[in-house]
Amino acid sequence: MKLARCLFLLGLSGSVAVSGFGATEASPGRAKVDCGKAVCDCSIEGTWCGQADWAFSLFREAAPAKGNAVLSPFSVASALGLTGLGANGETGEEMAKALGFPDFVELLTVWPGVFQSLADATNESVRLEMTNSLWPKREVAGHLNRRFLHYAKNVFHAEVQPISMDASGQEAVNAFVAATTKGRIPQLLSEPPDAATQLLILNTVWLKAKWAHPFKPSQTEKGIFHATDGDAEASFLHLAKTFAYAKTEGVEAVCLPYAGGGLEMLVLLPEKGVDFASFEKELSLKKLRALQAAFKDEVVDLALPKFELESTADLTNPLQAMGMKKAFSWQADFSGISRDIPLSISQVFQKANITVDEEETEAAAATAVVMERSSMLPPRPTVSFRADRPFFFVIRHRKTNLVLFLGRVEKPIAPTGGTAVER
Repeated sequence: MKLARCLFLLGLSGSVAVSGFGATEASPGRAKVDCGKAVCDCSIEGTWCGQADWAFSLFREAAPAKGNAVLSPFSVASALGLTGLGANGETGEEMAKALGFPDFVELLTVWPGVFQSLADATNESVRLEMTNSLWPKREVAGHLNRRFLHYAKNVFHAEVQPISMDASGQEAVNAFVAATTKGRIPQLLSEPPDAATQLLILNTVWLKAKWAHPFKPSQTEKGIFHATDGDAEASFLHLAKTFAYAKTEGVEAVCLPYAGGGLEMLVLLPEKGVDFASFEKELSLKKLRALQAAFKDEVVDLALPKFELESTADLTNPLQAMGMKKAFSWQADFSGISRDIPLSISQVFQKANITVDEEETEAAAATAVVMERSSMLPPRPTVSFRADRPFFFVIRHRKTNLVLFLGRVEKPIAPTGGTAVER
């Protein structure tokens, strides 16, 4: 996508506060929403409502076949969206389609409206902070296209922080990520950046959201969780309350709102006897809509295990399997980022974690896109609801169906208390 095609986007973007959100003008006419049941009618192809399908596909490609896992598709999409701002030709087309959009113009057109909707979902009890940033090699900083930097700042609110690709650069990146995730991800880079690295593109997301209906610690009880590899003891949160509840063929679901109603957690529990792996493979926006349409207010005797998950995902191969091939090859065209230095993506990875307890949900993610100088050589081959069995969770923005976090709980590990750094 040529950056010149995006000139009209400047009128849609605004400034960002330190907390991660600022005033932007919503993009009109993108989708109709029935907030009562959170059913998003995506009549226009490529709106963020359809990002749910992409989120499930990415999770299936990136998550391990077994065990607990958590991922932030939103963080990945943000980091790759910023990267794609400088992708031209087939490279940009492949990246956009891999993200579930016909092109980057479509993605960037809806971005400000989504950004504003997420800002509207925050309040005193729900904090959601996001950063995008560019970390070029010091010698490369002066070779980044001014137009790319202009759009990076005005559309993605990305700041530029030149570094040396050595231990000092590693320290600077890790300190930034630790600060912007409130210590939940103290170390994104486990070793100094390779000397061949020309540019790091980072996104961080931090969420701390109190339940609209907190669980009472006095009602938390020990119980048995029937994990795929055998029964295990877990601490179950308990609450009898009116929730949106649905039961369709093979699955039941409950919707747990966070304070203010802008964000929610959907807990999707397969019926006993349903193969969990097969259930996960079939997750889609269509399935979510069917459940949403079936939601009714029911008094639910809810038992949900407390849990804490942490994952590190190398997204390099999964993204290529989803169609993003040229961006990782010697044929990559990132001339929108720099015309002087041929660039390609060498790696995309993410660290994410989540803690769920009586009072709230706290989650964080950091995604890195590592860019190196392209080689000119051909590539190498490369109603009583008891979640006492494996379940899937989705934390999303109600209005747009935007998936912030999602994951699989096969065996819950109880939170240890304290901060992530202390843990």
